[in-house]
Amino acid sequence: MQPLDGGGHLYYLFSKVHSNDCLIYFRDRKQGEEAMSKRKEQQIREQLESKLAELTGNVARRDGLITERAGDPMDVVQNRADLDLAVQFVNTDFRTKRAIELAIKALEEGEYGVCRECSGDINPNRLAALPWTTMCIYCQQEQDLTASEMNKAA
Repeated sequence: MQPLDGGGHLYYLFSKVHSNDCLIYFRDRKQGEEAMSKRKEQQIREQLESKLAELTGNVARRDGLITERAGDPMDVVQNRADLDLAVQFVNTDFRTKRAIELAIKALEEGEYGVCRECSGDINPNRLAALPWTTMCIYCQQEQDLTASEMNKAA
């Protein structure tokens, strides 16, 4: 991130590469202007901590990892499907907890709402829907596409 002085405003220059196209982002902030009010910051922190507590206390999903031995082949298939679903839920919870922890860290460092990949601003509507997101929609789509391609190759 490179600050550029421009007549009472501080401009930050961000660059990002999407599919070989170079995009330049400018963020306009007046010098001394708070990026986020303390009240809004506290509200976001409470939201994040509430969701984190909810996920941390969610032991019921892990209980789904315990299966019974079954002699009937149909019960074995059903138990395996239930186990796969429980593992997916636990993995999702873990990834969400990690994202929340990263969002809280970004909030503490004054970087909340800034994409961790391209340093561009994350759309406020996206943050309202997913307060723990740490990537803009473009970087998230790129990451999802890469993960999808890796899964196909495996």
